[in-house]
This record gives sequence, C-alpha cells and structure tokens, in this order.
Amino acid sequence: SSLYKKNNKYYVSSFMAKSILEYDNNGDYILKIVLPKDLNATKLSSLGDTDKYAGLNSWYGTPYEVPLLSTYDSSFKELSSSNKTNNTGNFHTVPFSIWNNEALFTDFVNCDTLYTMSSNGAINGSYYLNFGKYAIPKIINGSSDFNYILDYLSLPENKYRFAFPGTAVTQNDKYLFINYSYTYGTYILLHNKENGDNKAYRLFDPKNNKQYVFTYFAVNNNRAYFIMEANDDNMANPIILTIDLDDLTNF
Repeated sequence: SSLYKKNNKYYVSSFMAKSILEYDNNGDYILKIVLPKDLNATKLSSLGDTDKYAGLNSWYGTPYEVPLLSTYDSSFKELSSSNKTNNTGNFHTVPFSIWNNEALFTDFVNCDTLYTMSSNGAINGSYYLNFGKYAIPKIINGSSDFNYILDYLSLPENKYRFAFPGTAVTQNDKYLFINYSYTYGTYILLHNKENGDNKAYRLFDPKNNKQYVFTYFAVNNNRAYFIMEANDDNMANPIILTIDLDDLTNF
C-alpha cells in the first residue's frame, strides 16, 4: 500500500483491495477508484502533478518476472517500464518516492544505485551510494541469485554485518533523505544536492538491539515524518516520529 497527496487531497492505494481511496484535507472520504485486477503495482503513486502514475511491481502466487517499475496513464494502462525485473515477489523493502514528476527508486541487492524514472519512461542512475567494505556483495560464492544472497544475509553471522538502504527514501529542493541500517542502528543520511555534502544521523541507539523498518517517510514544511516498527518483532506497535530538520542538521 502507499499514501500520497495531490491537489490538497489524500490518496491511499491498496494492492490487495485493488483500489485507491480518496480523502479531502479534513480526512473525510470522497470516493473509491477501482484498479484493474491484473495491475501488478504493489506501491502506486501519482507521478507528481501529471495525470500519470508510477508503480513498483510485484505479485503473489506463482513466480514470474515483472518490470521493477512502470508508469501508467490515467486509465492505468502501462506506458513504460524499467528494464530491471522483479522475480522475487517481495517489494515491501524497496525505497520509492515521487519528486518533481519523477519516481526515485532502487532495488534490494543493487542498492548502491538510486534510479529515477521520468513521466516519459526514461531511466537514469541519479545517485551512487558507497558503503565500502560494508556494502552487500553482488556475487556470493559465484551466485548473483537474489534468494541465495538473501539467505546469505540472513545467516546469524551476517545478519547485521552489512549496511544497506532500508525501506524509505525521499527528497526536497535541497536534500536527499535515505534511511539505512547497519548492525542494530537505524540511520538517516542527508545528501545536500547543492554542495554534495553528506551527513548521517543515528535515530536509535544500537544498544537496544532492534532494527526499525520505515513504513512511511515524508518531508513537509521543514519537518520529517516517520512511521516505523521493529524489524525483528512483528507484534511491536508502530512508532510515529517527527523531527524538525533544523534540529537534525544542527545535531
């Protein structure tokens, strides 16, 4: 599912319900938009101020390959798609956001590159993340298979050994914001798009032995909004956190 705002209205897209619910600025329900049953977009969002949509693709059931990202017209007919494919069925952990009519995204294994897809379907590698010796290997024991690498990362000795982007990325005019994890720490990386400076801030002390999954991350009017839950405890209540960006950058 995904949440986005357009023209002072809020939209909640549900993959399982195959619909988009529209609400006004007071949170009152307006209408329901029914999506095509064969739409693969797990996360769907309006592509900025255009009449197009961008969606991360997935499926449930028998595995088959679908494009990593697609753009759709106002009737949800596919207009273009990325040449990267998803054959894992798991895209709940992929950073994805919309800014200036472009979709910013990455994938789990090749998470050192952030891509943008414009409304005409053009894809470019926009940012490269260098985690150095803490980067997830792209080939392990001669294999680049996603599930093999995922199993390797899940081994007790490797579980908190590598750094990688978490579940959220967003931006404004000045900064690119990326959440990432290393050991038990949950961090926010601020990349200054004007001068190229990078600053990282730890949101939680790793001594509490928890990693947090960001289920929602947005920046509005100089404040960052987070909804997250502990990665290793599915029964934990979600945490809602807001941070003034001036406090964060001056920390």
